[in-house]
Amino acid sequence: MATSTDDLTFESYLKERRFEKKISKIRQYIYFGYLGLFLYLLFSSKYTASPLIVLINYLAMYTSFSGIIHFKFFEIPKILTELIRPEKTEVFDSLSPDKRAIILENTFHDMGIYPIPENLSEMNVPEIITRMKLEDRYPWKRIGWIYLFKYIAILGLGSIYLVYTYFQTGFLLN
Repeated sequence: MATSTDDLTFESYLKERRFEKKISKIRQYIYFGYLGLFLYLLFSSKYTASPLIVLINYLAMYTSFSGIIHFKFFEIPKILTELIRPEKTEVFDSLSPDKRAIILENTFHDMGIYPIPENLSEMNVPEIITRMKLEDRYPWKRIGWIYLFKYIAILGLGSIYLVYTYFQTGFLLN
């Protein structure tokens, strides 16, 4: 059985949602890892004014702040952000009405746009662009990728410094 464009498009939407959940979990694990290390060092170290504790705290806060960028990056699915470009609207138009309604309902809910319209499956592209204010949005996909590379660099350097210091001093533990 051949898969239709409708199924492939909807599957890419579902894949994007699953990817968002995985990234969110990874970000939370990193945040709680640094927070746990911070609290451990805070209560077990002889020298609590160590710059290491400040560095760990900043890395935890930076990871927590990343949640804002993460939310804005995934707030509107790619299939809807591409509606601004006229050549990309045919992909959304090819979806079946029930799948369009699912995507729009989830997006309206995530964006906090209430009341959610009753005629989701019948909404046309200009109406969607107007309701979601797609033309007025910052390019969050681009901002998110730039932020990710900066985040990886800062997190990597901070973690390397922490590991290096641990092997040199053992974090000055009791």
